[in-house]
Amino acid sequence: MDKYSETSRRVYTAVLYRFLEHCIVEAFTSVRRHWLMSIAATVSSALSVFVFGLLMLIILYVRSAILSEAEKVNYMRVYLHSNVSEKEAKELEKRLQRWVLIKSVKFVHKDKGLKEMEAAMGDRISLQDLAGGNPLPHRLDVVAVSVEDAIECAKKLKQLPEVESVICMSDVIRQISYITRIIRLGGLALVLITGFAALSLIANAIRLTIYARREAIRIMQLVGATLWFIRGPLILEGFLYGLLGGALASISVYGVHIALLKLVEANKVLLMLFHIAVPSWRFFFSLLLFGLAFGLLGSLTASYQLVRHLA
Repeated sequence: MDKYSETSRRVYTAVLYRFLEHCIVEAFTSVRRHWLMSIAATVSSALSVFVFGLLMLIILYVRSAILSEAEKVNYMRVYLHSNVSEKEAKELEKRLQRWVLIKSVKFVHKDKGLKEMEAAMGDRISLQDLAGGNPLPHRLDVVAVSVEDAIECAKKLKQLPEVESVICMSDVIRQISYITRIIRLGGLALVLITGFAALSLIANAIRLTIYARREAIRIMQLVGATLWFIRGPLILEGFLYGLLGGALASISVYGVHIALLKLVEANKVLLMLFHIAVPSWRFFFSLLLFGLAFGLLGSLTASYQLVRHLA
């Protein structure tokens, strides 16, 4: 009984090895034979995964930026009219300190505001030289008690005659969230379009393989070959298209991330405005799996339909 089990195990291992060898040889032969369609299927798969990766990267950046600024959403910059003097600005500061909604108020002279902006922009440019003077007005840095108070406080501050504009982080984050939703919807539509094109090209590449080997497939069916023995190379071919497409897309998305990171780090203004999150290896691995899913889905669809049709 033990000898019979050992023999069966060896036979099973040999059959499995031959099956895998058959799948690999036939898949690579088909890729080489129809190289133009193989390139089109791979590039289409890579493009679809690349668009999906860029979409996820943008969402990651925006979410990280919002989380990094979560503690600052109750902070406001209140810019006064240019004709408001320093004395009037300080009197307004004292009045605002008595507001229940406000936690703290700090007067910032326009000269100090100019120095802060020039320091942020670097020594390459001087706003005072460009404008022939200080173009900035006095401002008040206001911190509300809570986010809800910040929204209500901003509405009341805009009604004051001395106030020209109010920049509230809660408004900025609300606008960013709205833009993110638009980007997500538009990106998903683009992913669906490119994904459909990728699936079509992968399926067409598999159909070409089946058509070129239709006589061999019929002979294999006549001699008793199983459907998995016939479909195996076709599924592996689609797997290769998806693997290469996912790998190309992952490398491209990583390149875009590095380029953006260098651009932001080289510019002090962008460094203040944008927070570049670093994607983990799981992010790029998910793109690879996304490409594999495209390849397998396209090959499974084409192989199941056409092999059954040839039968």
